Amino acid sequence: MTLFYDASEARSTTNLPQDVIDYGYVWNSVERETGGDFIIAPEVCPTHKVILLCRKLTVAQVATRLNIPIIDVVKMRAEEEDMDSVLFEYLYRGSLVVQRKSGSDLIASIQGPRLEESLSRMNRAVPFRSQRVLLYTGNFTEKDGLVLLDGSRTGLSYMAFVMALTAWSNRGGVAINLQRDTMILEWIKLVEKQLASYEHQSTKDVYPSVYYPPDMPDDFDLLQMPIEVSDWRKTMITFPGLGPDKVNALKHKLELDLNRATLWNALQYATSPSIYKELKGWGPKSVENVRQWLEIPDNYELVLQPILTTGELHE
Repeated sequence: MTLFYDASEARSTTNLPQDVIDYGYVWNSVERETGGDFIIAPEVCPTHKVILLCRKLTVAQVATRLNIPIIDVVKMRAEEEDMDSVLFEYLYRGSLVVQRKSGSDLIASIQGPRLEESLSRMNRAVPFRSQRVLLYTGNFTEKDGLVLLDGSRTGLSYMAFVMALTAWSNRGGVAINLQRDTMILEWIKLVEKQLASYEHQSTKDVYPSVYYPPDMPDDFDLLQMPIEVSDWRKTMITFPGLGPDKVNALKHKLELDLNRATLWNALQYATSPSIYKELKGWGPKSVENVRQWLEIPDNYELVLQPILTTGELHE
């Protein structure tokens, strides 16, 4: 994962912590094009990685870090003029665009037009609301109807503060509060881990104990969508020793072999003394647990046998 920030965030007057500046890379058009201060992006392509590293390191240092020939670094760096044109490609691959407000800056933005201006640019440039993030720092509390910032009184009505954040969400973004600026880098790294998991698996199967009608899914959301399991896995998950990973591995194998799987197929595979070797995360103990749970004697396997009744077969 990679952090891009607008050049304005690297100035000495900014409140962006130095460790965040050191961690990321300057991308000059971030604020102008997206309305955000920085972008948390999926892994960038090798050429862009070289270009970004060359802004901080020498060509020789980049070649050493990436274990590639110096001549290749030079060739890749020569494509820097094309960097701005690919910014939107990263947005459509699930990057988060973050507008950062520290303490009094958020108060001033709420009292003026800046917050709405930022969101309007985000709505134009960023595909999904879950990617448009307002990250604000500080301890905001209430006293006598006014906002207290880190214990100090401000002139902003507390309900005006709340409704400004509500409007940000209603109009297409999400808002996140950290208590201190020094927590930003840790938050960025944790978000990177989440985005990496979403990129690896676009949905997450959930096994609820109580059924609730789910919200209508957004089939095009780039971030991870929880999907309630409603097939035979709800039965298999109750077996001792079978967790979501093993049950999902069983489903994957069945779909490869049979295209469409039933509970009966799943039971056959789960009790087979040989098929488990092809199931990720399964071992002899997994099969033994299932067979014991079903009370299947040794040297027996589950089979389907047709029932023949008198008169059904004719010469």
